[in-house]
Amino acid sequence: MVNRLQGKRTIVPGGSSGIGRAICKLFASEGASLVIADIDNDGGQETLNEVLDDKGTAVFVHTDVSNAAVLKTLYRRLLISWGGLMFL
Repeated sequence: MVNRLQGKRTIVPGGSSGIGRAICKLFASEGASLVIADIDNDGGQETLNEVLDDKGTAVFVHTDVSNAAVLKTLYRRLLISWGGLMFL
């Protein structure tokens, strides 16, 4: 790939399986740094391992994306640690 997302930071809700996992792998292959957010610990860890095995940059955060307060807290943490997000 051509690293079209190099230097971009994003959160992928539902990244533990299916389309979410595919998005994680695609974005990582394009150079994006990812936050994989999901309630499925095993699936999230599996996605994380696949991204890292392919030399991508990512973290997995157990997150209930249906809870607005939890998402707000996660965003604040990312703002401090990553300087915010570029896109969702």
